[in-house]
Amino acid sequence: MLWIGYLQWHIRTRGNKAVAEPVVHDFGNIEHRDAVLESDESELAHDPHGQLLTRWDGSAFKTHPVTGALVPDEAAQVPQWKYILPRQAAWPEVPESADFVMYWWSRASSLAFPRWSSCLSLASLALTGWRTVPMAQRCALP
Repeated sequence: MLWIGYLQWHIRTRGNKAVAEPVVHDFGNIEHRDAVLESDESELAHDPHGQLLTRWDGSAFKTHPVTGALVPDEAAQVPQWKYILPRQAAWPEVPESADFVMYWWSRASSLAFPRWSSCLSLASLALTGWRTVPMAQRCALP
């Protein structure tokens, strides 16, 4: 969260030509996984007739023939996956009803600024204007 905020400030004040590439550096602390779901394994999903289920890839667009606007390209498909024995991901230190964005903001501020972490977390509650403040306070308040 802090890195995204820094990049937004950097681009606003200096433009994106000054941003170093790659934007996200490999510090060995990023995991490729679902933040809220775990499963024993996953397999390709099929419909009742055995046809592979697919979805739009989320990145390919084409120009609409009538409006000229960019629209999702329905030909750009990726397979859908089925989770075997899905369950809630284990995050033992996160209160069950806490928002993950609030949790990671609170964690990042406590690691970066241990002396000021509770103030920063409370400030983030005010700045984001969340509707779920009581839930987020469980992470923010000591």
